[in-house]
Amino acid sequence: MEATKPRRSRAAMIYEASIKRLSSKEKLELIGLITTDMAEEVSDNKRLHDPMEFAGFAKDNPIGIDASKYIKAMRAEWDEQ
Repeated sequence: MEATKPRRSRAAMIYEASIKRLSSKEKLELIGLITTDMAEEVSDNKRLHDPMEFAGFAKDNPIGIDASKYIKAMRAEWDEQ
């Protein structure tokens, strides 16, 4: 039985056809362009929260334990597992 080749992604086909033959300098430039483009896209789509939005969030400790003691206890539980 002959094994079928996995279908190549569009990105792999573009790489083989166009990018593979670029110089290292050109590849780095392309990486920079892609990174900048993606960063702008993310910043346009995702509004970061202002830390002041969380003012007073969980100000009443529902379990009545000091936060640092609680964290130490949680970490101890993780270490035991």
